[in-house]
Amino acid sequence: SAHPNNEQRNEWVEESQTKYKDSLYRLGTLEQKITQHEASIKKCTRKSIRSVGVTTEHKHRLKNELHHHKTELAKAEKEMIEMRKVVDSQLRALFLIKLYKELEGQEEAV
Repeated sequence: SAHPNNEQRNEWVEESQTKYKDSLYRLGTLEQKITQHEASIKKCTRKSIRSVGVTTEHKHRLKNELHHHKTELAKAEKEMIEMRKVVDSQLRALFLIKLYKELEGQEEAV
């Protein structure tokens, strides 16, 4: 017997899957951001080591750049931790929905 709220539930499943895919995409974007900032930090650090005979202004600019990348990296890492929690709970929800559907299917088969 089909439940009246079956269509509603299917919509919910689709929505959950879409949100999960969006979250995975966001995670990928954050990973790229983190990699880029880490690379920039290394670059700035290398430049500051080689800065013999470089103007004070240049050193100051490097210091600011380094600070910027470190700040952005910390922000991205924090967001990454939050996003992983979101993805975990979304995945759990999808798993439970799947389980529920299977149990429902077994009931109908009886």
